[in-house]
Amino acid sequence: MNPWISLQFNIPLAPIFVTTIFIIVFVQELWLIQVVYREDNVDFTRRFFERYPKSGPTYFARYIPQGLSAILLLSLWIIIGEKPNLQGWYITCLLFFTITRIFDPLLGCINTFEAKPWASILAYFVVYVFVLASVVEPNKIGFIPNEFTLAVILASISVVIINLRMAYYHYFCFQSDRRLEGQLKFIFGSLIIISLPRLITVTLDMLEFING
Repeated sequence: MNPWISLQFNIPLAPIFVTTIFIIVFVQELWLIQVVYREDNVDFTRRFFERYPKSGPTYFARYIPQGLSAILLLSLWIIIGEKPNLQGWYITCLLFFTITRIFDPLLGCINTFEAKPWASILAYFVVYVFVLASVVEPNKIGFIPNEFTLAVILASISVVIINLRMAYYHYFCFQSDRRLEGQLKFIFGSLIIISLPRLITVTLDMLEFING
């Protein structure tokens, strides 16, 4: 849908996709986290504040998602090396709030009493780095329309974001593995779909090399 809107209204794909992800994540936050799992979320918040009280030196732990989001976006603009225009500021603001919400489940990781939660935190980052790399430089398949390829990839990325976020909420914040297996299946399936254009491109290049 996003590539079609971009073509029909002559709007760049980036702000459309960022807006879509922003809406999806906040609908998930408002409906699932704040309504459906309200009691679990309140219980997690209570446990988190007990471990990281306002009066203690670890008070700023609750602002880790905001800090990570700011660092990530600042690093991105430093790499780009350009002053953001109006569209750039729009994308940056939406990404700040979206990435902050995406990183929220990491508060559950640092609140767990598991001996080594860092592996789970690293895995979370690795998946999202792979997803971001697919957004920045999506591989296109020559014999399939680019719009279709982009639409499938962007839809798969959306599935990964909302399901991985919810899976971590269930396991680390709500201390429950309900529906965790089903969510992980969606995540792995979506990652495979995201990887398909890259795999097909590599395969075609190898066949072309072999055939001379």
